[in-house]
Amino acid sequence: MKRILLLSKNTEFLNTLKTLRLKNCNLILINNIEYIFHHIEEQLPAYVILNYSGKHLPGILEFLSGYPDLKIIYAINGRNNHFKNNTAFAASNSVYLENINSSDDLINISIAIDNMENPEPCSLNPALRYPGNEKHYKFLKQQVISFYSLQGGIGKTTVALNMAWALKNLTGAQILYLDLNFSNGPSDTTMKLNLPFSGGLGHYIENVSDGLKAFYSSVHRIRNFNVGFIQPPSSLYLSDRFDIDMLNELICLARKEFNIIIADVPNRTDAICLEMLNLSNIVLFLAGADSIQIMRINMFLNILQPEQKMGIIINNCRDPGPGSRQIKKLSHLSDIPVVGCIPCFEEFRKKFLKLNRINTGIIDICEEITDLVDYVILS
Repeated sequence: MKRILLLSKNTEFLNTLKTLRLKNCNLILINNIEYIFHHIEEQLPAYVILNYSGKHLPGILEFLSGYPDLKIIYAINGRNNHFKNNTAFAASNSVYLENINSSDDLINISIAIDNMENPEPCSLNPALRYPGNEKHYKFLKQQVISFYSLQGGIGKTTVALNMAWALKNLTGAQILYLDLNFSNGPSDTTMKLNLPFSGGLGHYIENVSDGLKAFYSSVHRIRNFNVGFIQPPSSLYLSDRFDIDMLNELICLARKEFNIIIADVPNRTDAICLEMLNLSNIVLFLAGADSIQIMRINMFLNILQPEQKMGIIINNCRDPGPGSRQIKKLSHLSDIPVVGCIPCFEEFRKKFLKLNRINTGIIDICEEITDLVDYVILS
């Protein structure tokens, strides 16, 4: 069984936690600071919950940084800037929780960890708190999600951007939106979001040898907004220099900085597109209510990996939506499940996504994709 090590100096909390019996993990409770080093070396826990903010914290953080696979939850009452600014905790396998002020909070966190199915050695960050139940925790796993369609004009970019907005609003996750729709001149996303024409993937391509520095400079970040953007190069000359090795390195760097990576993949089957699909945990295919499109998507079962999650979104972007009976018939045409159906975009003509207070001109369908958001969160 996996071990959870919980450090707290609060005797009352620990006495209550002694009665907790988990199903899938062993919970080890300690209140002596010196014991944490011994237990980590001897017990090799999978998780550490730190309910402590005393003077020994810097030494503990430094020690824990030597265990990159250890998943750490820092849970305190109030704030601790030392923790937030500490480079040892910049990794994606740590999470910071504030306002933890009772033993019930620590119990709920322990149970949330215990209930995780097949925990992965990636991101525990952020902690998703369900609306209306602030003490019900679920840890959001790191995801790379690709949106793909077999033809243009099906609303792929609109759905992908709405997914980024919906996840941002619900989870507070750090999200990267990667636009791979190469063309001469700025992309649709660049224009609608009023992103700068310079920088982006073009900067990364020209400075790829700079590694993380080039990645940082390629991401356009907007103040008080949890979504970062990498727009495509401004010319096909630069795009042609982008290869699968660069793409692999880019995703590797992005995983260190972002909880969720959303890739808008063009409707091509070249090496870059197929590699991006294969690098994804989840691949979502956009299709109209068309039997031929649905059947053609099935070919990706032979291209992608069996462990990847795949789903079809039937998007009636301009036509009246099909009835549930027709959707059921279409779902039988592919071994890839239909995971969502979006009504006609015309119904949402007057409602647009906002970038802070600015209308983007991108139709807001966040309320129509709540099931898709759940599909991503629960994957």
